[in-house]
Amino acid sequence: MAKDTLEAHHAVHGAVPAPTWREWLERNIMYAGLPLVVLADWALINGIFALVYAMRFEWHVLASVEHGPPWTPYWHATVLIATVWVMVLAAMGLYRYQRAASKFEDLVILAFGMGLGTLLAMGLGFFYRDFSYSRLVLVYSVAFGYIALGAFHVGLRSFQEWLQAKGWGSLNTLIVGCNPLGEMMAARFADAPHLGHRLVGFVPAPGEWMEGDRWVCSVRTGELRETHVKTYGQVLGEVEDLGTLIEQHRIDEVLLARPGATFSEFVELMEAGASRRPVQFRIVPDLLELMTAKIRISDLDGIPTLEIGDVPLRKWHNRFLKRLMDVVLSALGLLLASPLMLVTALLVKLTSPGPVFYKQERMGRDGRLFNIYKFRTMRIDAEESSGPVWAKAGDNRATPIGAVLRRFSLDELPQIWNVLAGDMTLVGPRPERPFFIDQFKTYIPKYMDRHLVRSGLTGWAQVNGLRGEEGTIEERTRYDIYYVENWSLLLDLRIIVKTALEVLFYKAY
Repeated sequence: MAKDTLEAHHAVHGAVPAPTWREWLERNIMYAGLPLVVLADWALINGIFALVYAMRFEWHVLASVEHGPPWTPYWHATVLIATVWVMVLAAMGLYRYQRAASKFEDLVILAFGMGLGTLLAMGLGFFYRDFSYSRLVLVYSVAFGYIALGAFHVGLRSFQEWLQAKGWGSLNTLIVGCNPLGEMMAARFADAPHLGHRLVGFVPAPGEWMEGDRWVCSVRTGELRETHVKTYGQVLGEVEDLGTLIEQHRIDEVLLARPGATFSEFVELMEAGASRRPVQFRIVPDLLELMTAKIRISDLDGIPTLEIGDVPLRKWHNRFLKRLMDVVLSALGLLLASPLMLVTALLVKLTSPGPVFYKQERMGRDGRLFNIYKFRTMRIDAEESSGPVWAKAGDNRATPIGAVLRRFSLDELPQIWNVLAGDMTLVGPRPERPFFIDQFKTYIPKYMDRHLVRSGLTGWAQVNGLRGEEGTIEERTRYDIYYVENWSLLLDLRIIVKTALEVLFYKAY
């Protein structure tokens, strides 16, 4: 397959030259820059406090007083608060380098970190009685500080993604697995260069080989499966030469994409990749079999065991918190959206014959059926000849106003009532029709696990680009099951924010 290349690899095995200073900087720039980020935050916090002091006591802008206190005591307090804030934010993980960090999570960490840091600083200040500080200066400084630090860190994450897309700080990545799972990972790296993974190539796992431009692999049933793939990267060699390839290509991370492999088979692959170069192995399980189970190592009288977590939303306190958020936000949403919904209803009625609302049976939590409501965007005879089919881009069944409503997802607004009534939740797997569910559950493992929670107005799959006809139902199921087994209020809030942004910029139908 690649014998000439492998012979060259063996000839230079162990003779990997040391990286140049530029190569070192390209690989470590993110870690090298972290102390500068901490210092910048500390300086920015001090600057904000100085600005607020000047605005109130010198420029007489914020609830000014005629004779302001001296700056020196405030300077001492500012240094203390800035130091405490930075230490708390560091403890909460704000300065930990993450290759695919979330800007939303950074903002949440900032909010909690600054709140806790302020309480700690005030507690320390309780023991200092020689000077009385202005509470307004503290309140304004915290508010302005959050805005400034939030903008700085959002910009910093965007700059980090830009650098990673240009190759700075990227990991040389090798995929063991010439199969659909390996192809999926390669496609993700190609579509998202900001993740910081530079795909060097592939190595076929045992039971896989190349035939022309096709990948062929045997599955546990003994049958052969062929995959016609795009060219994401070259096949570098055989799995027996994995250690040599890792050293030759300076591989940083090896993805083991081997559907259905046993744990011992993964261990054998990692042993084949043993080399003098430090390398991170990452197992990519078959995402429809084991994508999302929360596995935690626990100790049982000195014996390590793997503990698989339960579905979070099966616990009553999590259901209560999520339902409380649904009721509050859906009630507020109905109140704010009522004028827009009234205008939309009039437009639907005036531009096409038929009812304003469209009612359709969907399946929700635990297989319970309910009626979902939308503004009607299709002709009333849209499925008379075709039967149940999914909507698609440029669908000629849409009414004139229906295309506009789908573009901005305004047809989904009546589902806020479904959320308030308890049939749905704001965030969760999108509900599907029983007609399609009967098909999907026969060939997609764990598909029905989507129904362990309430169906959602928006979901993890949707904010990751899997809407309409985009992506396969298998891909959507992976994201839905991930959400079910990894739910948190923070994840819900993140999805809600991303949905609001995507409704404005994504061309839905």
